[in-house]
Amino acid sequence: MQNEINGYPLHHVGIIFTDFEKTEAFMKVAGLQEEYRGYVDAYQAWCVFLQGNGASKIELIIPLLEERAVPGAGNILVNFMRPRDGYGVLIEFVETIEHP
Repeated sequence: MQNEINGYPLHHVGIIFTDFEKTEAFMKVAGLQEEYRGYVDAYQAWCVFLQGNGASKIELIIPLLEERAVPGAGNILVNFMRPRDGYGVLIEFVETIEHP
């Protein structure tokens, strides 16, 4: 069964951190392992993807937000719903870019 929100497949969940120290502390406490990381120029941010368990992935983001969708780490476009519009929750939307 695929994870979905309102009928759309959930690619991954993004969690925003202020620095690598807090990111790595979170990973240690939660027993999570890094799969890969990449720097996204459009965000001026590092994105750390964690090893999944067959469900949707988790991405840890060290930070910056944009007003429109931008290329993310890997074959994806990303955009955010800001906390003021998402009842205090920062929500990241991801679209997979399909290559021919």
